Order: sequence, then C-alpha cells, then structure tokens
Amino acid sequence: MIEHIKNIILLCLVVVSVILSSMLWYSTPDYAPLLDVINIDQPEEKAGYYQIEDIVKPRAIKLYTEDGQEKIAYPGNIAFTDTMEWLRTISISNIEKYKDVPAASSTTSEQFEVGQDDSLANENEQDINQQQGQIVQGQMLQGQMLQGQDALQQASGQYANLLASERYLSNENSIENCIEIEFFDSMSIEYIKMMIPIDNNELDNFNDKLIKRVRIFVDEDTDTIKCLYIGNNETFLGNVNVTKRRFVELVKDASEQQFTQEKLIIEFSKQPIRVAELSNSVFADPTAIRQIQEKDQSVIYTDGSRGLRINTLRQTIEFTNPTISSRFQEANFPDMIADAIDFLNRHQSWAGEYILSGIEVESVPNNEYTLVFQQHMQGLPIMNIDSFNCAEIRMKMKNNKVTRMNRSTTYLGEQTITASIIPLEKQDMQSIIERRAGISGSEYDLFLSYYPISLDIETVKLQPAWILNQNNSFVTAFDSQTGQEIRE
Repeated sequence: MIEHIKNIILLCLVVVSVILSSMLWYSTPDYAPLLDVINIDQPEEKAGYYQIEDIVKPRAIKLYTEDGQEKIAYPGNIAFTDTMEWLRTISISNIEKYKDVPAASSTTSEQFEVGQDDSLANENEQDINQQQGQIVQGQMLQGQMLQGQDALQQASGQYANLLASERYLSNENSIENCIEIEFFDSMSIEYIKMMIPIDNNELDNFNDKLIKRVRIFVDEDTDTIKCLYIGNNETFLGNVNVTKRRFVELVKDASEQQFTQEKLIIEFSKQPIRVAELSNSVFADPTAIRQIQEKDQSVIYTDGSRGLRINTLRQTIEFTNPTISSRFQEANFPDMIADAIDFLNRHQSWAGEYILSGIEVESVPNNEYTLVFQQHMQGLPIMNIDSFNCAEIRMKMKNNKVTRMNRSTTYLGEQTITASIIPLEKQDMQSIIERRAGISGSEYDLFLSYYPISLDIETVKLQPAWILNQNNSFVTAFDSQTGQEIRE
C-alpha cells in the first residue's frame, strides 16, 4: 500500500515538473512596448549634441590683471570661452619637476587662502626664505667642491627660479598677469592636455602625478611665459610658446569682459524619465526586450546580453553592457571620453549642461575608469547629495568603451526664477570659515555652486552656496549671502 502511495506522489511531482518547465519554455514576461520617441521629455534647447570641447572644461578660470585684481570666469562667460579657445592653441614644453618647492608651498598656499593674518603670513614667508637659503647653501657648497665659480652661478640661477615659482605658489596677493585654471578634482595630465596642449614627449616627466590646478604667468626675470602644474605633493614648471606682450594683452582683454556677480535662485519641478522609452533607446532591437520584476521592486529590461535596471526605491538607473570586448587596449582618454559622450548623445541622456568633473581610477592594469559628468546651471556646478542625486551621470569605462551607466530616474523640469542675489566674496567667506570652522592650515577647496534644497516631493530649489571640500570630499555648504551653514 505504501509503495502505491509513493508511486502516485512521484508521478504527481513529475507531471507538475513537466507543466512548470513547459510554462517557462513557451511563455515569456511582458516586454516594453516599441516607441519611436526620445527617452527624456526635456526642452528642445537642452537636447543638444555635445562634443568633447563642450564637456572637457575646468570648473573656473581666475584672471589676475596687471594691477593685481582677481576676476573669476565661469563656464558660459565670454571671458571663460575666449580664454579656453586661446589655451587650446598654445603648447607647453621643457617641463621640469620642482623637488624642493611643493611641500612648503602647498601648505602655505592653503593658509593664505583661508585668510590668516599678516603676522602668520610673514612667519610662513620667513620659513620659506630660510628653507630656500638652506637649499642654496647646500648647492653652493657642492659647487665649491666640484667646479667652483660655475657651480655657484648654477645654484644662483636655480635659487632665482625657486623664488619666481614660489611667488606664484604661496602669496596670491602679489600675483599679476596670471591665469589660473581650477578643476573639480585632481586630474591626470592626459586629461589636462586635452585643454592645454603638451608635447607628447613631456608626459613622462609627470610620472602619472595628479594635478589640481594650473597657473600661467609672466616670468619677469626672463620676460617669458611659464606654466606651473600644481599637484598635491609635487609641482612642475614648463615654458609656454607665447610672447609676453601677447599674453598680457590676452589677460587684459579677458578681464575687461562683463562679469555678472548676480546669481539666480531657481525652483524646478522634478520630472521622471520615461523608462520604457529609454529601454527602447539603449537596445538595438526593442522587440527582443524582456522585463523582469525583482524582489526589491527593481525592474530589469534585458535583451539577453545587456541590462537596464530601474530601482524606484533609490531612484536610480543602471545600464550594463558586458558584451564589450575583453581584449585589452591601452588607456586613451580622448577616445574614452569621446565614446562616453557619443553614448549619451545617441541615447538622448543629457538633461542639461554638463562638464566632465572627475576621472576615477578603478584598475589601471585592466584599463577601467569611471567618468563623472556634473550638471551645470548658470556656469555653476549643481551639487549631487543624498537627498538629490540628479546632478551626476557616472560612466564605467573598460578598454575605452562604455560598460555601465548610472544616473537618476528624475531630472530638472520646468523652472521658476524666484530671486537674484549677489554672493559673498570668496575672501569674506574664507574669513568666516576660519572663524567658525577652525580649519586654517589644512587642505581644503572652496568654490561657488548651486545647492539643492527639496521643497516637497515634486519641487526642488537651487540656491547659490559656498561649498567646502576637504581631501576631495564634501564637508558642508554655506549660504552664499549670510555665510551660515546650510542644514536641511
């Protein structure tokens, strides 16, 4: 009797297994409908076609005039555009490393920028002069031991060069006829050469060191134009192939352009990206798309090889393409950036104006990097924070090709201008930070940006704010009018 029951149960299990297998084999999940429209419903003027020069830009350009005045040009400003066009026409050569300057100058520069008093500035200057004196003494002693008078002349020349470069590293108050290029993050020289051309045979001099800013200035001793590449711990100096007269004229003309101090406070409605249309855009054959619902409420669209994951809880979109050839290719930043821009152009994935703000290294041996595109508004970057993650597009690259894209499921829609303000000057904000935060003497970055504040589930306000970064990480934001820390 028991054997018969076992046989019946086994037979039932076999039948159920056959039925379920046939259901999985012959039936398929619902797939996204085929729609011949763009994926993002955005104003026509924003749905443009971007090229490398539209995306590869610095965060800001500082212009120091002949009388020492400082003017800041942001993307979209005429002075910014004219200066960028000129930078792409020059070439830097004879680049050498300054071994003795960076450690002292980096700290001193940061201390000056946070607005320390004159006494501390004088102490720093004395320390620098003392260190330079020790350098020269050592070089002179070595010269006496080796070749006497010739070595002394060589040491004196190196001392003069150190003084010239130190002047443009430590004391911003004495700078004139200078252009400074600021980046969002420390960048590789391969990226910077896309904006400021460098002879290819000079690249090895940098030894893969990252650069955080570039200064082009007049060397009064030789009446030539020099270029300082200022890194985190090392500094490099090169020659610029332009005459002093032409460079001074360029700085003068750019600084005489109109600089608008007013910044807008803008409210935006949050608009969702139409996911079905995006899925039809990124897959070659929309009829092959299948839709899979996961337990965490994510929805995956796939054609069997590539995938588009929509996480409604986190409001994120992730596209993956593992079909990219695994055959190793040497890293080529122009090709890599061009492929990422072409991907975003083809799939209408821009939701405004963007700048390539960062290149994160994943694996150099495997040629894996992440490109970070930062959205801009009125020439200022929009901060990407936990409560508002709509301002960044992250592209994972392998062998110079796109393998993954991460972005938000929402974007900024219709806008309403609520007010215009004049932000505090940077020097005033630095004094406030020194007094309240007590961070003088440490490395930091202070820049003007748009900070998002959610008014409700459907509306966000962008207001100008001074952003404080330390060690390439966001610390806090200050109201650009009052200097008060912004707390949501």
